[in-house]
Amino acid sequence: MQLISVFCHLICSLSFLLGFWRWLIPRCASVSVFACIYCASKEKQGPYSFTLLCGDRHEGRSPVAHLLLQELTVWIDPIDGTLELVEGFPHNVTILIGVAWKGVPRLGVIFQPFLHNKAPSISECATWGGPGLGVFGLPVQQNFLTHAWTSSQPCPLVAATTRSRQTPRILDMIQQLGCPLDRMIAEGGAGSKILLMLQGKAHWWVFPEPGAKRWDTCAGEALLSCLGGELVQATNGLPYMYQFPQDEETPTCTQGVLASMPTVRTWTRTVLKWESSE
Repeated sequence: MQLISVFCHLICSLSFLLGFWRWLIPRCASVSVFACIYCASKEKQGPYSFTLLCGDRHEGRSPVAHLLLQELTVWIDPIDGTLELVEGFPHNVTILIGVAWKGVPRLGVIFQPFLHNKAPSISECATWGGPGLGVFGLPVQQNFLTHAWTSSQPCPLVAATTRSRQTPRILDMIQQLGCPLDRMIAEGGAGSKILLMLQGKAHWWVFPEPGAKRWDTCAGEALLSCLGGELVQATNGLPYMYQFPQDEETPTCTQGVLASMPTVRTWTRTVLKWESSE
């Protein structure tokens, strides 16, 4: 019965992906897509690129009909948290869809297929949004958006990081940010950690190691940036770009990932001695 339940949830997830494409395709003159299939058991990833072409069904009134093909890239992780699914942590599994324009994330969708013990629905299990839109489908913790954190405040800091491979570099950065290790949340899956932040359960996603891919981070960065947060390279605070990879360019986030909620954004850059991003 458990296998049947997992199969039904994954079928519903596939329906969600197909529904997203049905929504996107009529609105695009052409879309460049970077779809990535990841096999956790073999530690291999296979990137596949393809182009979706369709006629102008809205007589030129499509909101993105003016975009050039090379300006729009869609990053998809069909099962984020594959290892968690295999090891029995289905609540960490998400589907990630990130849409980048000129290399900058503009739309993010995080879908939780195993959120409830029933077939998932978009209205109950999807969180989506982007700069200029807001975040929808999930109650956002307003305290994290309006009250900037300072060292004199009693509010305890919380950092989320990987469940499966914590390293001394990760633990050092968490402590450097002022978060006690006993307040660290070890959670699997990139989408799951972004949701922890949006729900007000964590101030950061800390992962200063190579390993995450752009399909892991594009959707989350779009959601965080529209709230005033950021997702950047963990070594220097510079942004990642999300245009279609050229030649030997890797989609791996080679400089690690540090995502911050808006209330700790300035604090983070001050502590780590990064230049201001304002």
